[in-house]
Amino acid sequence: MKYIVGFSGGIDSVFVSWYLKQKGHDVILVHLKNTVDPNKCCHPPLELFKQAQALGLDIKIIDVIKEFKKEVIQDFIEQYQHWFTPNPCINCNQKVRWKVLEKVRVQLGADKIATWHYAQISKLESGLLTLKAALDPKKDQTYMLRKIIFNKASDGKQLLNYVQFPAGHFTKEDIKKEIKKQWLPIISTQESQNICFVPDDDYPRFIRQHSNTPIPTGPIKHIKTNKYLGEHKGLIYYTIGQKRWLGLQADPPLYVIKIDTSNNTLWVGEEKYLYHTNISVKKLNMLYFDKNSILKGKIRYHWELISVKKINSQSNQIIFEKPHRAPTPWQHLVLYDQEGRVVWGWEISTKIYENL
Repeated sequence: MKYIVGFSGGIDSVFVSWYLKQKGHDVILVHLKNTVDPNKCCHPPLELFKQAQALGLDIKIIDVIKEFKKEVIQDFIEQYQHWFTPNPCINCNQKVRWKVLEKVRVQLGADKIATWHYAQISKLESGLLTLKAALDPKKDQTYMLRKIIFNKASDGKQLLNYVQFPAGHFTKEDIKKEIKKQWLPIISTQESQNICFVPDDDYPRFIRQHSNTPIPTGPIKHIKTNKYLGEHKGLIYYTIGQKRWLGLQADPPLYVIKIDTSNNTLWVGEEKYLYHTNISVKKLNMLYFDKNSILKGKIRYHWELISVKKINSQSNQIIFEKPHRAPTPWQHLVLYDQEGRVVWGWEISTKIYENL
């Protein structure tokens, strides 16, 4: 079988490339260069070519800077300018990475796309393919990938029909051991964290650098007493659950509880106000739902899965057995069934904070 492998140069993509080659498959490496700026994911082409040569494989470097800037970076800037908290990795997977990889697959006449992601693929009772949690729960990436369930291949079929995630069937420790045992060439062992195109993780600096939109200061008030506590630096500096940049001395500590964009006001309070069992989402449809299913959900990539108590389709609410900490509007809530299959994912609605 002929594979194209999404190749980053890191441990997991090297393992996947080597693994498929050892299985006797025809493998071509494909690296998507997404920016000319310093980046946590893009390595210099010369290093990638040397790595491919050491693996005995051909590599193609595809320039996706234009698509990435339009669909990911510009969207990130615009969302922050409207005081939203975007998730650019989910956008990148759906709108850039997998669309380009599918085009390359067809151009090269490959049977499958393989990437380094920790995930599995499973079929629902309806026949629709969905994502399933990886063998290694600490590395599972189905939360970030969930929108590609709806991506279409060039023939109109679900893209997942032409996708494979070899790393999803191994633990990270097993992969590290195999890399060491085989002396496979690794450019960097550093794990990619946070947003790749903001190397210093200073999102406000990045927004200021790429936008002329003014960032006005405004009042900080207590969520229950309505007491004025000081001035915030600008709403783009803050997200729900944060205490950095507040500049407030309090015991117990105060956290951002609500961001009021209409009045440019930052509402803060004690940690207890961050916890919610009822989470509102935008619309409420599901890939698969059985009233006897045991469903669990999470609101952040690496966060705890919490059991669902009730789904209220009329009010678009998911009610959990115990509270989630700091659910944030415009971030994603993803539900899994008892087999670890993704049954749906939504953006969290601002309605969650209407009664605060």
